[in-house]
Amino acid sequence: MAVPPKIYSPYENLLVALEDAATQSNTGFVAHRPSLVPCFRYVPNNHITFETRILLHEWKWRAAAAHHRITMAIHAQEEMTKDGANLIRSTVGVSYYSIENRQARLLHTVHFDYAPDSPCHPTFHAQFTDQLILPDSEIENFDIGFAQVGPPAGFFRNSRIPTSDMTLSSVLLCLAADHIGEVFFGPFRAKFFDIQAAMPKPAFNHLRNSLQTTPDHIRSSHWYAHMT
Repeated sequence: MAVPPKIYSPYENLLVALEDAATQSNTGFVAHRPSLVPCFRYVPNNHITFETRILLHEWKWRAAAAHHRITMAIHAQEEMTKDGANLIRSTVGVSYYSIENRQARLLHTVHFDYAPDSPCHPTFHAQFTDQLILPDSEIENFDIGFAQVGPPAGFFRNSRIPTSDMTLSSVLLCLAADHIGEVFFGPFRAKFFDIQAAMPKPAFNHLRNSLQTTPDHIRSSHWYAHMT
């Protein structure tokens, strides 16, 4: 059974908006599958899973950087209800690479999790990890030696840092803010709000109730409210 357009179209629209902003700002390249339709599938519990890889190639280190560039490989995995309204889980990994003489050198990897109601896990959190995110072989056409990159050493992956909602759309928004610059980020952010409204929403009732009960601080204790 095919996933309806109302579910995959917002994801495609988000990538188109990001690509337009990166092109207009001369930030770098955005490489992804021409169509995200094959990335969505129904699973036995009648939920929908989504998995894809995105390559942000030769992006400016920051908006004002004239020469220094960075490449980011993203691996997104999300699961949603069959109607696409609610997000059940999300993991987004981002590996940062410097490219020298067409060879990739890993700088670090971070992944962002939405893990509702997992004991001792903040509802939304980030972890540095030894996981190596590689670009999809079907979209990586920049003749870069990613295959020779080895996994990093010395990361303690069980340190979890509470974050805001950092599902795929939020991760892409933050990367745009880091790299494309204020002039171009404003219009992208405006498009982003319209697109994100049509994407599946994570449930965070315990976190919301905790913030409403104690609105005078946003300490990390809120992110563990599901354990009370």
